Amino acid sequence: MPAKRIGIKDIAEATHVSSGTVHRALNGKAGVGESTRKLILDTAKAMGYQPNINASLLKRKPLRIAGAFPAYTENNRYFYPYVWQGFRECMADMVDYNIEPVEVPYYTGQGVGSQRNELLNLWEQQRGELNGLVTIGHMAQKDISILKKFTDEGIPVVLACDDVPSAPRLCCVQADHIMTGRMVAELLAPQIPEDSQVLICAGDVDVPSHYQTVQGFEEFMKEAGLNWELIKVYGDDNATEEIYRRVTQLLEEMPQIRAAYSVNARNSQVLCQAVRELDGQRRMRIVSSDIFPENIRNLREGICTNIAYKNPRQQAYLAAKILLEYLMKHQKPLEEVMYVNSEIVFRSNVHVYEA
Repeated sequence: MPAKRIGIKDIAEATHVSSGTVHRALNGKAGVGESTRKLILDTAKAMGYQPNINASLLKRKPLRIAGAFPAYTENNRYFYPYVWQGFRECMADMVDYNIEPVEVPYYTGQGVGSQRNELLNLWEQQRGELNGLVTIGHMAQKDISILKKFTDEGIPVVLACDDVPSAPRLCCVQADHIMTGRMVAELLAPQIPEDSQVLICAGDVDVPSHYQTVQGFEEFMKEAGLNWELIKVYGDDNATEEIYRRVTQLLEEMPQIRAAYSVNARNSQVLCQAVRELDGQRRMRIVSSDIFPENIRNLREGICTNIAYKNPRQQAYLAAKILLEYLMKHQKPLEEVMYVNSEIVFRSNVHVYEA
């Protein structure tokens, strides 16, 4: 015969308290002393108690979960479609758990339609109905106060792709950006001479995923005793044309550039476009970032030699899943920052990622 399912009544009998006290303790509600709460939780764990989530779902309103990410238009079309895909796949997988997703697309930059304004609108319009929020973490320090509005209302926030450690978030799910930069430097190390110049499209100086990747690249260089001269080209979301002009100029004027690396998806396309228009005049190693149709074409045609893949789909999926497990099971994440592995993609295995 199957083992008897342990219920609240069994825990109440074992701890000599009422079923109501057990219920409050297990669900994180007020009205239970800390010593009693600990006794109940320890006893429940020892007895193998598992909450009957499906039964409780029938008694409550849908969990309304907001996903707030950049709209995948214009330059955001290279990375953020896969962030949205991960969030939507998690919501679809959890459809039987009475989940109601709310999608909040926004635009990079400031002003109307920005992350700050869209989150503020969400808080004002749905704060009494919203249960949780997943969003991207590269907010300016002055915008962290928006996240605090949610957490002050008891709405937990999970960040994806970029962290803001000073923000009141439950946790962040991201790639290990420093490790990604180190991997790329190690990949290039045996392929280019010691006296080479290396061009890095270094992205936005204020975005952690960008500057930490550069940091990792430089750390490996130092540890390995590599004497490359790094030439960094910076630029934010609105500087695509300037980055293209600068990269093209550098590649034409500096024959000692033997390798190039873009730390983000958007500038990967800019870099590869510049190299493509040189019509093969320069033979160099190029590592771009992330999987999207144009980048797959760049790899297949030999414009770039490798892709550093950070799996934004998985980052968003896990961020949403962690939030739901916290809301439904009161299961806190094991770490404040949880990492998704980055991988190096070659022409020989790109079909796996394409699928």
